[in-house]
Amino acid sequence: MHLKVTGATRRPLFRGVTFELDDDDGPSVLTVMGPSGSGKTTLVKCLAGLEPFDAGMIALDGKTMVEWGMANWRAHVLYVPQRPPLLRMTGLEFWKQVTQEFASQRARSAEHGDPIEVADAWDIGHHLWHRPLAQLSGGEAQRIMLAIGVALNPAVLLLDEPTSALDATSTQRVEDTLRTRSCIWITHSKEQAARVGACALDLAACRVDAGPAALVDVEVPPSDTSE
Repeated sequence: MHLKVTGATRRPLFRGVTFELDDDDGPSVLTVMGPSGSGKTTLVKCLAGLEPFDAGMIALDGKTMVEWGMANWRAHVLYVPQRPPLLRMTGLEFWKQVTQEFASQRARSAEHGDPIEVADAWDIGHHLWHRPLAQLSGGEAQRIMLAIGVALNPAVLLLDEPTSALDATSTQRVEDTLRTRSCIWITHSKEQAARVGACALDLAACRVDAGPAALVDVEVPPSDTSE
């Protein structure tokens, strides 16, 4: 998998965002940082094909969104929002709906895994999959949606503060799993960025009134470090 973003511009939020995510040598995690309003969520929505952008090019394995087709693109480059939708359906029903939609559109990234098995490692009991998502706590719903994203096996996961509703123990468990996937990961925490990503994109440097985009290396501490 090779995701390349060149000169992506969304006025008036950011300009000249350029980076590559390459998993030839194993899963790669790029963290996206910046102050509120700098365009972090807008950027990942542009990457997911959910928001338009004014200029630039986004390609996966050398093919643009148009060449992939939007259904296939979204199966390969999968966005998981910060706040799960307050759905009346259960997590299991949502999983079945998503996989059926992918099947009907002949869109899939790879063989699907088992989201319940993924969530087992995050202390999500099987009974929670049978409750409406709207009735779960924020942390429970967040972990179920993340487990669905992981089990869909996309080439790239686009994560918008995926541990924002979790305590320190749950955060570490989720990080341990997500580090095994290629991700573009929004976080406000420099400590988390250092734990999960070898490189960070600073959107504060991509503002329309600032200079070119800044990619900075971050030191990765031992994996057992917790917040």
